[in-house]
Amino acid sequence: MFYSWGKQQPVAGTASTIAQSLPKKAWRRLPSGEGTKGPRWHDWAYLELADLDAGEYNDDLAGEWTRGLLIRRNIADNSLAFFSTWCPKGTSMQKLVSVEGHRWAIEDSFETAKNELGLDHNETRSWHGWHRHVSLVMLAFATMAVIRHRANTGALLKKRDRGPDRSIVLDPLVDPGNPPHRHEARPAAHPACPHPRMVILAQGSSSQRAQSASQAKITTVMLGPREQLRALGCRDRQKETGESLMRVAFLDDFHSAYHETAGVRRLRERADVEILTQPFGEASALRGFDALVATRERTRFTKELFEQLPDVKIIAQTGNHAYHIDLAAAERRGIVIGKATGGFCTAAGELAIGLMISIMRQIPSVDHAVKAGGWPTPMTRVLRGKTLGIVGLGNIGKYVARVAGAFNMKVLAWGSRLTAEAAAQHGAERRELDDLMRCSDIISVHATLSPDSRGLIDAARLALMRPTAYLVNTARGPIVDERALYRALADGRIAGAALDVFDEEPLPAAHPLRRLSNVILTSHLGWPTDEMYGQFADAAADVLLGYLDGKYVPRFVPGY
Repeated sequence: MFYSWGKQQPVAGTASTIAQSLPKKAWRRLPSGEGTKGPRWHDWAYLELADLDAGEYNDDLAGEWTRGLLIRRNIADNSLAFFSTWCPKGTSMQKLVSVEGHRWAIEDSFETAKNELGLDHNETRSWHGWHRHVSLVMLAFATMAVIRHRANTGALLKKRDRGPDRSIVLDPLVDPGNPPHRHEARPAAHPACPHPRMVILAQGSSSQRAQSASQAKITTVMLGPREQLRALGCRDRQKETGESLMRVAFLDDFHSAYHETAGVRRLRERADVEILTQPFGEASALRGFDALVATRERTRFTKELFEQLPDVKIIAQTGNHAYHIDLAAAERRGIVIGKATGGFCTAAGELAIGLMISIMRQIPSVDHAVKAGGWPTPMTRVLRGKTLGIVGLGNIGKYVARVAGAFNMKVLAWGSRLTAEAAAQHGAERRELDDLMRCSDIISVHATLSPDSRGLIDAARLALMRPTAYLVNTARGPIVDERALYRALADGRIAGAALDVFDEEPLPAAHPLRRLSNVILTSHLGWPTDEMYGQFADAAADVLLGYLDGKYVPRFVPGY
């Protein structure tokens, strides 16, 4: 049985029941080292059970360590193995999987050595030369036996639970909120730690859950100097390095995606990092933080909010825009708004192509009808041979143009500074905007929102579109006149639209667009992807560590 305490996500039950209850997004497919036929791929899930002060359990440890549960699922038959973990707080699941891979490789090498030297058959020689190998192999077995013995000496106890001679005087540590029954067998809360700078995994398969903790297998991996510093708690690192400690809050991580990113791991080497997976509510919740990482436009930073954040010195703003920030108010208070753009990601471009196919092939409406018991077979339209008009040939527009080429589409493009030569380099023909609106079967918007582009596609330009044409917008809602678009769709003057962005988000429940059958609506899905969160975390780490080192960081300023 496994139990969590002090964690937002409660965990209770056997590894098997916990694994069966996990959502699909909790699992990651990772390799645990190389086997004879290549990487050993499995599905993995990791749950943190408790964060504890390691110094209370071992004189040689410092900082917060995490008790956790690592679950491995076989891709072929879904069989499970579980690994109870005791490691420095913030250790990534990839590191834990790598450690398990080392254990696996060590056991394989010992098995191979036993077979080659005939140890399983009690032979006195081997065709590979007993006299050259047996001493080394036996020494290795003896070393592993010592490691396992020290790791399985019993439950880890707090120092205050030991007698003057360091003998054990109390029962093993258990969760005070979930005490075991009098006769209930329960695994040790933590394995003992044979070295102050080791990540330790206690391993047992799903068929071994009834065995005692002393029968579990133990793997240890030595950490290098940088990892040793990372293993310390933030306060201990501050004492050890003498540097001031920055407190950082990542805001609005509704997908719980930042925790295991490389950027967050880099920041945790030098900062006290907290990741908020829910809206922070009152501004007082952000008191004491020196730096914030804003996830796109999920939090509006107004003059009133800045006045309630006296400790904040810098905000790393992810994405390319700061429409939601009162930049003048930030400047008056001396708060730096750093640009953590995250670079180019294909996510919005992929979504645009997906929306084109969805609206032209009527996928959502047919899906709905089939699920309701029907079997519609409409004649639909394909992308091949159609003309695509791209409004804004920036990074995303260029990507869409390249993908459109794979569908043998003719690509037209417009941009306020786009030249015919630049368009041709990306397989497009430069047209004036009005001409593009007249000639395109599909118009895909990828322009940047600015005073010049607000309302760029207005009623007059929508009137230029063919009655068989579609409009796709994954850029920003206000670039298209939303009321004029609704009227064109409702009157059947254009064939349809697919929209991921709107004037007001979330889209109001009573918005008239929700009632139309010739429009696909998505909830700003363009950017929230696994790839983009990782890029944002890296960019935020670059900004905040640069600021901490006294370097100039790129920033948003009034009128940017």
